[in-house]
Amino acid sequence: MELRIKDILREKGLTIKDVADRMGADSSNLASALKKGNPKLSMLEDVANAIGCNITELFKPNEEATNAPKGGGQALVLIDGEAYRLTKAKDVVRLPSYTDYAELRNNLKGFVQRAEKDRDKKDRDKKDREKKPFSMMGMVETFEVFNLLYAPETETFYLTLCYKNGRCETYSYDAKYEYNSPETEDGWDTDALYTEIRNDIEEAIKTKTEAEK
Repeated sequence: MELRIKDILREKGLTIKDVADRMGADSSNLASALKKGNPKLSMLEDVANAIGCNITELFKPNEEATNAPKGGGQALVLIDGEAYRLTKAKDVVRLPSYTDYAELRNNLKGFVQRAEKDRDKKDRDKKDREKKPFSMMGMVETFEVFNLLYAPETETFYLTLCYKNGRCETYSYDAKYEYNSPETEDGWDTDALYTEIRNDIEEAIKTKTEAEK
């Protein structure tokens, strides 16, 4: 990912020293850092502010980005304090981000209800029943990722919590045997099932948040 800072400075009639002075930095150190090609994002933000432009303008558009279909867009990604640019939307997976429990709870309940409806099709029309597992994913406020998967063949839910340090925990919920409805012979107690899954996710968020205080 190439920078076009020299071109911008030329267009604006500025020098590296002018930018360094505005940043309160040493011009030789700034020039050296920019020459290495992948400076920290915080430095690029300071440079952009000093020049008076958007940070995205500091990067040269490559052929892939220039010829990208309309609406493809570009994005800057921060990894360990360094900036990288994405230009292929097809390479990016967008995860729902939940910052309030209400939306998360509604989607979890809807997922469990969808699974229950799929199960009920078994006795009515096996052709309509989903044979393959299906899942929902999301990112919660602690920047942890979760995946909730339902396996129709065994009527089992699997919740996987993935943490920033790479650690993952998986919980299983056997809806057929562990969450029998007291009202029907072989039905689910969907309220109890949903509540258990919801509590496991929210407890993980609470524990992580308290640990970081």
